[in-house]
Amino acid sequence: MQRALLGGGARYGTGLIPADALLDTTPKAGIPEAVETIYVRHVSGGRSEIALKSYDQQVESFYGTKKHLVWLDEEADQGIYTECLTRTLSTVPGEPNGILLFTFTPLWGMTEVVRQFLEAEPGGQKLTVTATWDDAPHLSPETRAELYASIPAYQRDARTKGIPQLGSGAIYQIADEDILVKPFAIPEHWPRAYGLDVGWNKTAALWGARDGESGVVYLYSEHYMGKEEPIVHTEAIAFGFQA
Repeated sequence: MQRALLGGGARYGTGLIPADALLDTTPKAGIPEAVETIYVRHVSGGRSEIALKSYDQQVESFYGTKKHLVWLDEEADQGIYTECLTRTLSTVPGEPNGILLFTFTPLWGMTEVVRQFLEAEPGGQKLTVTATWDDAPHLSPETRAELYASIPAYQRDARTKGIPQLGSGAIYQIADEDILVKPFAIPEHWPRAYGLDVGWNKTAALWGARDGESGVVYLYSEHYMGKEEPIVHTEAIAFGFQA
């Protein structure tokens, strides 16, 4: 974000903030060439202040006063996002709220933060714009093909289409479409088995059936019950894999 605002290296004034509007900067302690604060000449003749922070400073560093604009680049956890959103609320009657911009690739999967945007009510205060590789004209077809081939399969939808990838806790890093099958009636003669994981506050079970001819095992039902959580029980075909 510093590079985008100020420009590369020490050549400040070559980024989004023009040189003639840049008043001053203060360095960030302990990080060479990093900036803590940027002071910009406002069109009104006053002075605007931009503070740069990083997520590893933890949510406490985002406490403070009202902000006119907050820009979060790359996904933050729910605590930081909520705190930054709170900073945009007006503290003066009749004064408009600030704006929060959030630009990121959903590499953590369908997180609580992502869900708030994708499941937001139409016409609400949250506006989601999905950008794909088709919106990046500087990427040639050859470059796209080369990049696509080098990206792990489970990340391709997230990086090229903005579709949340498999969750960060996924054991097998395989795209769903590579293993999902359409529901079908499981033959009665197929041997079946289930796996059960019993815990003091969470219990889970998974059912599977094996095709004796192909050796493929189809997982077709699951059960999960966590502490103070309702039972989840599905009967749809989940996926098949070579045993």
